[in-house]
Amino acid sequence: MSTSSREMSRCLAAVLSISMSAACSMDGSQPGADPSLGPTGSLSLHLVDNVSQKFAQVNVFVAQVQIQKYGSDWYTVATPNQLFDLLKLTSGVSALLAQNAVLPLGRYDKMRLILGDGCNVQMLDGKFNPLKIGPELVGGLILDCDIDLALGKVAQVFIDIDAGKCVQSILGPGGDTDYWLRPIGRVVDKGLTGGINGKLLDPLGKGLAGVPVLAQIIGADGYPSLVRKAFTDQDGCYKLDLLPLGATYYVASRPFIGPNVFAPIASGPLVLNNQAKNLTFDGVCSPVDKYGGLGGSVWPLAGVGQTTVIELMAFIPVAPGISKWLIVDDCMGDLGKDEQYGFGKMPFGQYAVRATRHNFLNGGFVSHKFGGIGDKLLVGPGAAQLSQQVVIK
Repeated sequence: MSTSSREMSRCLAAVLSISMSAACSMDGSQPGADPSLGPTGSLSLHLVDNVSQKFAQVNVFVAQVQIQKYGSDWYTVATPNQLFDLLKLTSGVSALLAQNAVLPLGRYDKMRLILGDGCNVQMLDGKFNPLKIGPELVGGLILDCDIDLALGKVAQVFIDIDAGKCVQSILGPGGDTDYWLRPIGRVVDKGLTGGINGKLLDPLGKGLAGVPVLAQIIGADGYPSLVRKAFTDQDGCYKLDLLPLGATYYVASRPFIGPNVFAPIASGPLVLNNQAKNLTFDGVCSPVDKYGGLGGSVWPLAGVGQTTVIELMAFIPVAPGISKWLIVDDCMGDLGKDEQYGFGKMPFGQYAVRATRHNFLNGGFVSHKFGGIGDKLLVGPGAAQLSQQVVIK
């Protein structure tokens, strides 16, 4: 056989090998898949979290993950039976729950996260406390999703849990605090998302570490909805990933580090799409020496199987002559005889608060009820420490 013939044979063999390794069977199913599933696609499933500065660890036992085909059957995609510290799953780190799970082609709209015993939280002082699971979540937590499995593609699906909004503290009559796991999360196909990265600096060019940075979209009513929250690293760098494409985002922050307080800062509009999947916003933050605080109560109190998230909004310049209401901080209401919230180190300026009541229903479903935005408050001379009750109607 001539040299050219041998080369052609090797090339043909290589092409055939690649084709066979990538091909589905003639009926469209993955090699080795259950034939009863019909044409199949696959997904890999990851678990990620946002940083919380209230706890050292938030350990959640994930027993199983299921996904529902639109209006049809449920399928098990992962059985980790493992304890995960959510606070380690930040800044681009994720836990792989399933790799190339084979499922029928089509659209999936619900995901069920089945939790197990052994969940706990570690406080900042090192003490561990049990993390209780309410009866409404015994059968699992159901999250909405929109996953379209196509032939020949592997969907990279991420469950994004916000640890800062999944642990509810309830002060008992004896003075002891119980901690309840009531997670708030979302499910995204990473292939349909982008990100915003950047750095926050002081006027001398030093990075601001441990500062919350919030990516949000503004609705038709002129008020924002939070999509993703991150914290800056020791160099002042942040990474806001898993932001759905096809939306206009604003990035906002209210930096304070120990005794050093800085004015709120925000980006202009940042449009993420297929042509611009990753954008940058860097900011130089101005120090201030006058600031105050805002706190109060929520009414009515959260009942059994309910949590409340309170968002602090500030009126911040986003362009010359243009300011917008943007979320600069959030917290969960702490339950005792009443339900309290509080924000400190707020530079003098105009603020408002908004509460959202999350109702965890039997069967694992979660409904949301938005409280009205309270009166606009001016934190300033003579009114540095303000109080406002947030009413959820």
